[in-house]
Amino acid sequence: MSESPEVRSLGSEPLFETTDPEQISWYMSSAFRPNRSQLRNHRSRADFCHRQVAFAATSINAVRYGRGAFVDAPPTSDTFLGMFTVSGFADVDQGQQIFTTRAGTFCVLNPAQHLHIRLSEDFEQLTVKLHARTVRRALFEITGMDARRPLEFAPRNFDLRGGAASFARLVEYICQDLGRAGSALTRAGVSRSLESTLANLLVSEFANSYSELLQRQVQAPAPYYVKRAEEYIREYRCAPLTLADIARAAGTSVRSLQCGFRRFRDTTPTAYLREQRLQLARELLRRAAAEQSSVTEVALACGFRHLSKFAQHYRQRFGESPTQTRRRG
Repeated sequence: MSESPEVRSLGSEPLFETTDPEQISWYMSSAFRPNRSQLRNHRSRADFCHRQVAFAATSINAVRYGRGAFVDAPPTSDTFLGMFTVSGFADVDQGQQIFTTRAGTFCVLNPAQHLHIRLSEDFEQLTVKLHARTVRRALFEITGMDARRPLEFAPRNFDLRGGAASFARLVEYICQDLGRAGSALTRAGVSRSLESTLANLLVSEFANSYSELLQRQVQAPAPYYVKRAEEYIREYRCAPLTLADIARAAGTSVRSLQCGFRRFRDTTPTAYLREQRLQLARELLRRAAAEQSSVTEVALACGFRHLSKFAQHYRQRFGESPTQTRRRG
């Protein structure tokens, strides 16, 4: 596949449209990420249109300005934008790297970098909006490690071939199916699986700061004792495990276990155990209010003995406190 997904597959009902240039910035800031959008010809009327399909915490968006425009967006923390150029072109200045998108190409806009884009008169885009925690969770699912350095995608165009074409075809299929009445893709479990699959494809198929590690893992599978340790941790993550316990269950020494995790997972057994506990705690906290469980009870049930450290690690991992997760349910 060398073309972008069809924009018309999002259906015909606009979520928002306007001819007033002044309305574009506030709308785009709420729909995507904080930014300042303005037409290159200040005196011309806009022909702005936004259409969308959404599932789980993800959305796929068709946007047309109808005129040449500038977009300036400061760094943020919570949103990756995967942008297909459907028609026209855009000059993208991101993180001191400048490249030009063309029809039939794809790029990823990183949240933590300042972004400046110059859009052509006929520019039209299809953008996949993924929450940063969804993308980081996909990285963990693929590698088994907690991302300790920033996850950033290469500031360049990607051709829609090979694995990248699979990503584009999946986006197109989702748009087509969600545009039909009675789509089963809106069901909670299905939509979360779709979201996870998109994020996994994004991380694995488009060059990023973890690609070298991902390639190394493909070339050199982790040894048996690393995989056995992971299985043991997942099964007994709520128990008071020590490094010696994990090494004994994996059939290796503590030193070899630590070296194996460093080399093949770019993390430590302790960090892997903590990540497994945090993921379980998040699942339980989402049900805690309905089940009348307290944050303390959830933390203790997941193997955390120091509540202040649990709260600290939880906020670092998910960007909110355990109490906030419980309250939202």
